[in-house]
Amino acid sequence: MRKIFVLLLLSAAACIFAEPVYYCSEDTVCLGYDTRGTAVFVYLKNQSPYAGVVTTVTLEGTLANMKSDKAFPFTATLTGTVPVLTAVLEAVDPSKDWNYEVYFYWTFGSIKAGPPPEPLRLPFRTGESYRVGQGFNGKATHFGEIAYALDWDMPEGTAVTAMRDGYVIKTVDGFTEGGYAEEFKNKSNFIMVQHADGTVAEYQHLKAGGLAVTAGQQVKAGDVIGYSGNTGYSSNPHLHVQVSRPLSGRQNESLPVMFRTSLSDGEVPVESREYFQPEDGRREAKLPVGYESLVLCRSIQDDMPRDITGTFSGEDTINVFIPILKPDVYNVKVVLSKDGNGSPLVYQWKTGSTWRYCYAAQYLREIVNPAGEWKADVYIDGSLIKSQAFSVR
Repeated sequence: MRKIFVLLLLSAAACIFAEPVYYCSEDTVCLGYDTRGTAVFVYLKNQSPYAGVVTTVTLEGTLANMKSDKAFPFTATLTGTVPVLTAVLEAVDPSKDWNYEVYFYWTFGSIKAGPPPEPLRLPFRTGESYRVGQGFNGKATHFGEIAYALDWDMPEGTAVTAMRDGYVIKTVDGFTEGGYAEEFKNKSNFIMVQHADGTVAEYQHLKAGGLAVTAGQQVKAGDVIGYSGNTGYSSNPHLHVQVSRPLSGRQNESLPVMFRTSLSDGEVPVESREYFQPEDGRREAKLPVGYESLVLCRSIQDDMPRDITGTFSGEDTINVFIPILKPDVYNVKVVLSKDGNGSPLVYQWKTGSTWRYCYAAQYLREIVNPAGEWKADVYIDGSLIKSQAFSVR
């Protein structure tokens, strides 16, 4: 969410201003200059109407017959609204014309911030669980500045909660469409929350009219701040979250973060796994396995389901992938039945106490006349957890 403002200043030795003249970008960061004889005093200040906003600003420029007490480019972090004397420019040879050209670039947050010191709260309500559709360093879009972003698959209109205490510094609403095309890249509804350490959290792709907070509002971890959607550069309803800090006024970097889950007081969510939002502290999940990420797929690689589908060919292998939210010893039974006829295929086993997932696999070519409509029923300790239909062509 980089903000850029360019200021061109041309001066001659005779220019004198009694008060600094300020130029502001988005009513948030202002650059001011005060010319006194052959010297120019350059100021920066936060202009945001919301108290506590921290910004990082990078100043760049070119000088003709002038020198600066600081080498361009240089970066400063601004707190509060009091103007800060940032640089002093002076004519090298006052008898000749001199001029300067100054640019500034800014972004929210502090360059001094580091990864959050404590695990965050998952960005959804207590008692709910959702699957990570794209994790850190995801191949689809999570690289570069947003390498440490997470996409949570969730239906449109799901309540989004703050991951950490903070201060709402920017919101955008009003976009109604989304898609996986360039035209949608700047059309996401979002919320930005600044934390006490100068990091900034972003909650992206919210539904139109889906904001529950306004800029300037303080929030606590767990507060509902908005509702998920599918706006902007998005191919399916989901919530994109990331925590970032500035590297300069030109560039941000996302930070690796951990979350409190039903399994751990601090872990990094893994792509394709489902996570349950515990109450305060560490709590057990409602279900021992993940409902949403219990899927049918053609293969399993690197502990993850691949080629998730509901339609198989007679040469495929069907895998019933069962993620375990709370590792323990469970009696698992998977029943595959065709068209409600014939003898079902039954698989039974006990899980290990540390397993994070398990699965049943069946080579369809080993079944006589496999084509038809099928159903997979998954039982844990005798209780039906999920029933899922699939087809074999």
